[in-house]
Amino acid sequence: MNQNIVVFGSNDANCQRIKDTLRRRFRNASVYVDASKRGANDADILVFAHGMDANGEPISNEAPDNLSLQERTRRAEFLFETTRILSSSQSLSEVLNQTVAQSQEVLGETALLILLEPTPRLQSVVSRNHEQVLQLLTFIINTRPTELETALQKLLAAGEPLFIPDLGVEGELPHSITVLARQLQFRSMIATVIKTDHRNFGVFITASSKANDFTPAQLSLSQEFCQAIGTALEKMEMIRQLEERANKDSLTGLYNTRFFSEAILREIARAERQHSPLSLLLIDIDDFKKINDTHGHIGGNDVLKNLAQIFQRAVRITDVLVRIGGDEFGVLLPGTDRSGAMHVAENIRSRVETAGTTVSIGLADYLRGSGPEVLQIQADQALYRAKQLSKNRVEVFDPNTSRQVGT
Repeated sequence: MNQNIVVFGSNDANCQRIKDTLRRRFRNASVYVDASKRGANDADILVFAHGMDANGEPISNEAPDNLSLQERTRRAEFLFETTRILSSSQSLSEVLNQTVAQSQEVLGETALLILLEPTPRLQSVVSRNHEQVLQLLTFIINTRPTELETALQKLLAAGEPLFIPDLGVEGELPHSITVLARQLQFRSMIATVIKTDHRNFGVFITASSKANDFTPAQLSLSQEFCQAIGTALEKMEMIRQLEERANKDSLTGLYNTRFFSEAILREIARAERQHSPLSLLLIDIDDFKKINDTHGHIGGNDVLKNLAQIFQRAVRITDVLVRIGGDEFGVLLPGTDRSGAMHVAENIRSRVETAGTTVSIGLADYLRGSGPEVLQIQADQALYRAKQLSKNRVEVFDPNTSRQVGT
């Protein structure tokens, strides 16, 4: 992402000083003075453009007019650093944790981020009293979720930051949350919704142990901070959806072979590292050609979709269920040995039989050091034997009854 910092104002010398300071601080950014724009008074104005929003429009952040040059520079540095972190290739959790942590430099000494979907959850907490804050926040989220959701909904409905100069005075928060804030030794706080035009992602809260510790400039900065986070989350969500679509079979909604190729490498690496078992099931619908001949491809597609739902109900959320192609499916079972995999396979087979169709299943368990190709070939040979024998059965790979791997 291209990063730009634009400085403009009525005092050319001050603008040039800010530009030079920021250029030394951010060597990879484009920092320049826009001489075409002049302030209406003697106060210099710093505009920080940190990239594009979801619609491709530049996002600019304008500092309040009454800030000193030092405060303007610090503000620009903070927002630029926020954008740099949000643009990194780290995991979402790491990115958000770092982003929230660096807010302590310019906002309150305690900061936390609550994400809203699918239910409110505490994503990040930074504080001088980290363990105490984390324990109390976890307690209220787990024991008083209704009160928390009510407070969050009120904030979302208002659409504006909640600015509480002194939590020692009963006011806008539910009494129980006010009591919690006092237990956490919060005296003042700002709660800001992280949102874009299309969605509310969460709430950022910055708090201080001192009453009346936040300025209007910090209130404005918290909004710009949350705007940057919201824009980044929206882009991450768009990328995630695109990647998920690329990894999903359009007919059944199951993962496809592209995802399976990555997953089997990942799970084998985990099995090797943790010395844990790993098993693979290959599933083939019996006489699927007859189903297509009798009911047509539309009828055949309905069978594929119905069986995909049956498979989903029969496996764990940690298992990797894929449509390999045509009428063949695969289930990768992390942490599952041959006995456990046999139980899963029989559960799938019996559920499908109850639904009026049958499947044949080949099972192989991973042999340390053998690699993904061997595991897939062994499961395929077990499936071939199940088809040969009688169909509607589960066969486990046995080197004494299967063709030699690689022949």
